[in-house]
Amino acid sequence: MRSDSFVIVGFEPSTVPGAIGRPLLAARRRGGLVYVGGCATGWTCAESAKLRELLEAIRTDSPAVNLKKKKRAVFVEPVLVANSVHCGRRKTVYSATLQKSGKQGSLQSGTSRPKRTTVWKRLSRLGP
Repeated sequence: MRSDSFVIVGFEPSTVPGAIGRPLLAARRRGGLVYVGGCATGWTCAESAKLRELLEAIRTDSPAVNLKKKKRAVFVEPVLVANSVHCGRRKTVYSATLQKSGKQGSLQSGTSRPKRTTVWKRLSRLGP
C-alpha cells in the first residue's frame, strides 16, 4: 500500500447534473504545484454531488497549475488536499472524509471493493 497527498486544483463535470466526473490533482514539487492528473472516486451520484458542492464554494477563474488544455475543467482554489491510500499507480478512491472550515462530513462508496481512503482537509498554507 502507498500513501500520497495531492492538492485539488479543479474538477471535470460529470454527465450527471450537479456531480463531478473526477477531481483534478496537483503535487507539491520544488516549492510549487505540478499537475499530475485526475483520479476516479467510485462514489455514488449523491456523494459526487456533495463533493461538487464543496468545490463550487471555492471555484475560481484562474487555474493554479497548467492543466494542459482541459476544455471542460472547472478550477478551484488550491486549498483542499486529497490524501490517498492506494495500491500501485492507479489511484481510485472508494471512501473519504471531508473537512473544511471546522466542519466534517463523510463520503462512503458502499462498494465491496478493497477500502481505499482519501481525506480532504483545509490547507493552512502551501509550501514545500
